[in-house]
Amino acid sequence: MTRRPAATLATLAASAALILTALFAWRGAATADDTLESPASAALATTPPDPASGPSAVGPARVSPDGDELVARLRAALALHDPEEQGKAFALALRGLSPDNLDAVLAFFSTLPRHGSAQGAFLRLARAWGRFDGDAALGYMLAELPGIHGLDGALEAARAWTAYDHATATQRIASLTSLPGQDYLLYGLAYPLARHQPDWAFRWAATSDLPHRDNILLHLAIGWLDRDPAAALDFISTHAEPLGLATAVAEACRRLARQGLDEALAWTETLPAGDIRQSAWALLVDWWADSDPGTIATWLDQAEAAPRYDPIYARFAVSLARNDLAAAHAWARAIGDEALRRETVETIIQVASSE
Repeated sequence: MTRRPAATLATLAASAALILTALFAWRGAATADDTLESPASAALATTPPDPASGPSAVGPARVSPDGDELVARLRAALALHDPEEQGKAFALALRGLSPDNLDAVLAFFSTLPRHGSAQGAFLRLARAWGRFDGDAALGYMLAELPGIHGLDGALEAARAWTAYDHATATQRIASLTSLPGQDYLLYGLAYPLARHQPDWAFRWAATSDLPHRDNILLHLAIGWLDRDPAAALDFISTHAEPLGLATAVAEACRRLARQGLDEALAWTETLPAGDIRQSAWALLVDWWADSDPGTIATWLDQAEAAPRYDPIYARFAVSLARNDLAAAHAWARAIGDEALRRETVETIIQVASSE
C-alpha cells in the first residue's frame, strides 16, 4: 500500500500545544451557567426575557409605578437586614422600572455607596434597565462602579440587552477595545449567546478580529455543549475548518474523551482530514495515554493499517517513552511513513534521555 506523507511530530505538537493553551487559559474561570462569576452576582440568576418581547419588556404587562412610589419600594428593600430578603425585594421592586421613572430611581441610587452591600442592588438595576435600554445601562455601570464591580454591572446589562438585540449588544462590547476587562465581558456574554443564538454567535466570533477570538469561541463551545451537545458537536465538526474552530474542537474532544474512546474517535472522523483531525487525535491520544494507555493500545491493535493513523501511532509511541521505552519503540515500528517513523524514534530517544 502506498502511504502518503504524514504530518510531522513537530507540527502535531505545536498544534496541540496551541489548542491546549487556549483551552486551559480561561477554563478555570468559566462556568456553564449564564450568571456572573463574582459572589455578588451569583445570586442574580434569572430567566432571560423572551427575545421576542422587544426592548420595552420589563416583565408582565403592568402599569409602571411613578418615581416616588418605586423609590419608596426601594427604600423599603434597603431597610431589610437579611441580605437574601433584601435582594428579593430589590428585584421585585425593579420589575417596575421604566423610562418614565428611571430618573427618580437613578437619583435614589446616587445616594448608595459604590461598594460593599449595595453591589447587589446595582446589579439588579443593571439587569432591569438593560431590558429596555442596554446601552445606557452598560455605560452607567462602567462610569459609576469601580473596577470589577463596573464590569459585573456592564455584563448584567449586556446580558439583558442580548435577549432582544444580541447583534447590537455584542458589537457594543466588541467596540470597547480600550477597556481593561473587555475580555471578561466577552467571555461572560458567550454563555447567554450560546444558549439563545449559538449559530450566529459562532459565526460572529469566528469572523471577528478581536484579540480574544479563540477564547471567545472556547466559551461559546462550553456553553453550547452544556446546553445541546448533539447540535454543538454537529456544528463544530461541520464548521471546524471554514470558521477555524480549533479551541471548540479541543473542548469537544475533552468532553468526548470522558465518555469513551470509541465515541470520541468516531466524532473525530467527522472532522475534515488534515491538521484539524490530526490535532484532535493528538489530544485524545494524550488523554488516554495518561489515564488508560491499555485502551488506546487495544484500539490501535484492532484498527486497520492505514496511513492516516500514522500520527496516532507516533503520538502514542512518544507518550510511552518516559515509562516504557521498549513499548515506545515497538509502536514506532508500526508507523508506515518512513520519515515520520524516523522522526518518532529520534523523539523517543530524546524524551527517554531527558528523564
